[in-house]
Formats: sequence, C-alpha cells, structure tokens
Amino acid sequence: MLGCFHHRGSAVRAAAGDLGGPVLGLGSYRILGLLTYSALSLALFVVIELAVADPLLDIRLFRYWAFTNSMLLISVLSVVLLGVVFYIPQFLQVAQGWRGHAGGMRRIRRVWRRSGPRPGPRW
Repeated sequence: MLGCFHHRGSAVRAAAGDLGGPVLGLGSYRILGLLTYSALSLALFVVIELAVADPLLDIRLFRYWAFTNSMLLISVLSVVLLGVVFYIPQFLQVAQGWRGHAGGMRRIRRVWRRSGPRPGPRW
C-alpha cells in the first residue's frame, strides 16, 4: 500500500511541469504544494528505509563520499546525455532546417562509423 502511495506521488511530482509550472510560476500555491509534498514524501521514504530490516535503498551508503560522489556524477551525466539525445535532433531540424529523416540518417551513419570494426593496422 505504501509503495503505491509513493509511486502515485512520484507521478504527480514528475508531471509538475505539465500541470502548470511554466504557466503558474514557482510561487503559486499549486507548485509550492507539490514541492512541499515532494519534500515530505522524500523524508517519509528515508525514515521508512532506515527503519526496515531489508530496505530497497540503503540510505546509510550515502555516508561514504565515494558512493555519494559517484551517484551525483552519474545523475549529472544521465541528465546531460538525455538532453543531448533530445536537443540534437531539434537543433538539426529547427536551426539547420533539415527534415527529421535526413537528420536521423546523418546521425546513424556517424554512429555506425564509430562503432563498427576499423580496417587497417592496429598498433
């Protein structure tokens, strides 16, 4: 039951941008309510995970700097790569004036060239 509560809360928090964040602004009561709900849900998750014998995520691991640093770097890298995946096609279509198919074929050709076997001597 509690997992369902967190799952629904995550869906609401993830959709906050679509629920009027850009239109209403960050100071509106609706967005402030969602941010407060997010903070309380995160605090409840941490309390529950520290209390159970077999947690989904062992919060105690974040005490170690190497683990925390690697998680931060992985998160930043994931956001950057996701941004690149979405913004390169937009750039090619909007700024360069290419059609969607032409931009995709051009990018696929470069990926194939870089990932395939390279003929010639390998030193």
